Amino acid sequence: MPTPLHQFEFDVTGVAVDAGGFVYVSDGSPCITKFNSAGTFIKRWAGDFVNSIGTLNTPERIALDPSGNLFVVSRGDHRVVKYTNNGAVLLEWGGLGTADGKFNNPYGVAVDAAGNVYVTDGNNNRIQKFDNNGNF
Repeated sequence: MPTPLHQFEFDVTGVAVDAGGFVYVSDGSPCITKFNSAGTFIKRWAGDFVNSIGTLNTPERIALDPSGNLFVVSRGDHRVVKYTNNGAVLLEWGGLGTADGKFNNPYGVAVDAAGNVYVTDGNNNRIQKFDNNGNF
């Protein structure tokens, strides 16, 4: 039986693998964890300071763009956060609401080959499309 990469305290909610084989995991805690392809811990980021720049409140799904940047849906504070593959915050957008670019419990995220970002907007019952800079 294969050995798991890591034993998580919370339920794993998202996983993404980049071109270099690094594995990124969201586990419902306010952090993202990065491992190499052999399962060795590399880094953890975001922490638990909710509503500060780049921090997460109930991270859900995650996705990588063609440049290797990581997009994380932060469901608890209705945002999307874009990080470099080493955890530096590049951008965040959203907030609670029903207007274009706002969310009510976003849950999923996907990035296409052109770098466009698609976010499922749970309680607003829609999918929103953004460019790679968070513009609706």
